[in-house]
Amino acid sequence: MGIFSSTIQCDISLWGIVVILIQGYFLQEVRAADVASLHDTVQRRLNTSGANEYTPQFTGTPYKVEVLENIPVGSAIFQVSAVDGDRGENGRVSYVLLQGTQNFEVDENTGLIKTRSFLDREMADHEMLLVEAHDHGTPHKSTVVKVPVHILDVNDNAPVFSKDIYRSGIWDGSRVGQVAMRQINAFDADVGSNAELSYSLVHSNNPTCHNLSIDPKSGVIRVAHQLNEEGAFHISPCKASVIATDGGVPPLSSTAKVIIEIVTINDII
Repeated sequence: MGIFSSTIQCDISLWGIVVILIQGYFLQEVRAADVASLHDTVQRRLNTSGANEYTPQFTGTPYKVEVLENIPVGSAIFQVSAVDGDRGENGRVSYVLLQGTQNFEVDENTGLIKTRSFLDREMADHEMLLVEAHDHGTPHKSTVVKVPVHILDVNDNAPVFSKDIYRSGIWDGSRVGQVAMRQINAFDADVGSNAELSYSLVHSNNPTCHNLSIDPKSGVIRVAHQLNEEGAFHISPCKASVIATDGGVPPLSSTAKVIIEIVTINDII
């Protein structure tokens, strides 16, 4: 307990003030005596624990987070931090995730943001998290910050052909460079180099297929050599596999069938 006493002499009155500090409070007793000997006593309790003056403020903003879509569940991706100029409970900061709780969570005490589910860039390549920092004053004060999370692609999708089997026909007298098949098409759900496709033909000992070539970028198959040099009455069709391979590391690929009939004049006579 501490006691502070002060007496002030004025022309018309005498003031005596006694202030007693008890367990974090001021007990202030004011006695007033004027020339008419009138007395009045007023007691007030003044809280000395400190007012909650400051609002938490995030540091290091603006935030920007990038994370690979194949990151394991429970991985830490970022940590927000806020400071409060008050003391004690008025200055103690806690964190709450207001938006983005489906895939992420924030540690109440540290501000560490972690994944709580598997991410899929093909479903969403961007999420905007809203994190609140609040103190423990009465009433508490709070502020909210945006945390944009960009989900980066990994090569987790193989190319998909529009068909399982592609068929076409061409005359045996077609010139070198003429298109034998142009409808081959595959799609990759990834982005960037992970979605860049190259095509190749794979065949066994089918001699007809040796006379055809495929453009690795477009997938267009053209005549590479004369098809019927010896004037054969019938040329067997080219039966091959076309492979689409993406540019990921490691690369992923898919296969479709190709059947190209070589039509001769003798076939229709």
